Amino acid sequence: MDKYEAVRDQIRQARIERSVYLADLLSEMIVDCWKATRTVVDSVLGHARAKPATRTNVFTFDV
Repeated sequence: MDKYEAVRDQIRQARIERSVYLADLLSEMIVDCWKATRTVVDSVLGHARAKPATRTNVFTFDV
């Protein structure tokens, strides 16, 4: 029985390590997605708030 308990403990430890690895991977993915979303939103807001360009050298013709 001692041999099986040792193997069972190793399997349990491996499962715990895998769970921690997956949790870390998932948290990094969430943070990276959040940063990318924030960058896109900041860019869109920056363009929306920008003043339109003043065109001083544009000729118009009245018809």
